[in-house]
Amino acid sequence: MIRRPPRSTLSSSSAASDVYKRQHQHQLFRRECLIRLKKIMEGSGAAMVLSSAWRNTPAGCAEVKSVLKSYDIAPFFDKTPSFRNPYDRHLEIGQWLKQHPDVDCWVALDDLPMPQLGRNFVQTNPTTGLTESDVAKALSILNS
Repeated sequence: MIRRPPRSTLSSSSAASDVYKRQHQHQLFRRECLIRLKKIMEGSGAAMVLSSAWRNTPAGCAEVKSVLKSYDIAPFFDKTPSFRNPYDRHLEIGQWLKQHPDVDCWVALDDLPMPQLGRNFVQTNPTTGLTESDVAKALSILNS
């Protein structure tokens, strides 16, 4: 999630984790996707809330922070709660939003389908990651 106080939030499941590509069983962050993520952050003034599986371990959080720093992207400032089922991510995001009622404009980016999030959701392609079209949709939501 990314949050621009008090207006916008961008879910960073995709922001951090959809910027990767599977290669030889390892998740690697993709340069072009990080550049696109930076475009969303700078174009909206938003701040990130991590909602991907990377948030579940200290090593995962440290890796995300390190990669974001290497692209001069502000680190995530919070994480969504973590439920047992990864397909409940929409519920995790909903729980975080309930705990932060000041957030009235947000977007969630993810390659997992989350139609429950309605117009605030941008589904990314797990193969290509964050695309220019996704960036345009996210900026449209965050800047509306």
